[in-house]
Order: sequence, then C-alpha cells, then structure tokens
Amino acid sequence: MSKLDLTENFVVMERLIRKKSTGTSKQLAKRLSVSQATVFRMIKEFNIRGAEVDFCNFCNSYFYSGDKVINIHLNISNMTEEEMRNTNGGEKIFSFFLHHYQI
Repeated sequence: MSKLDLTENFVVMERLIRKKSTGTSKQLAKRLSVSQATVFRMIKEFNIRGAEVDFCNFCNSYFYSGDKVINIHLNISNMTEEEMRNTNGGEKIFSFFLHHYQI
C-alpha cells in the first residue's frame, strides 16, 4: 500500500469515526479494501496519538470516546490534475477528492 493510499484510508476512516458510521471492523476493512488487522493497526495509531477510539455495540460503529479527536488534512493544492491522476497509478485519488472535496 502506498503512502497516499494509507493517507486516503486514514482520511476516510477519520470521517467515518467522527460520523459514527464505520460499521464493524470487518465491514470497515472491506470498505477500505484492507484486512481487519490493518483496521486494528489504524485504530491503534489513533489511540497512540491521543484520540481515544472505542467500539459501540449498540451503534455498531467506532467512535471518539474522549475529548481529543484527530483531524487529517491532505494538501493537494499544488498538484495539477495530471499529477493527481498519475499519483497512485490512476484516477483513484483524483476521483476520491473530486467526489469528497469538490475540487
């Protein structure tokens, strides 16, 4: 997995945690196209960095259980459309940002 793929997955995961709409670890892994073990490692990274992430069985989602949350920002303002398309070997990153961030 490239650094850009990993960053993209952290951005998506952070948004889903904030919205309390991650689903189970298995569902989240499928959504991010990673293994469950990777999901657990990503959650561990959130916790290491001080953002307490827990799972709610009632909501069926991960959520921030403490006061600290993580906001992930990826600055692509200096990238041309062509550079974004070439990043990650195709149009995945460009279409992701086009769809989610209206660039």
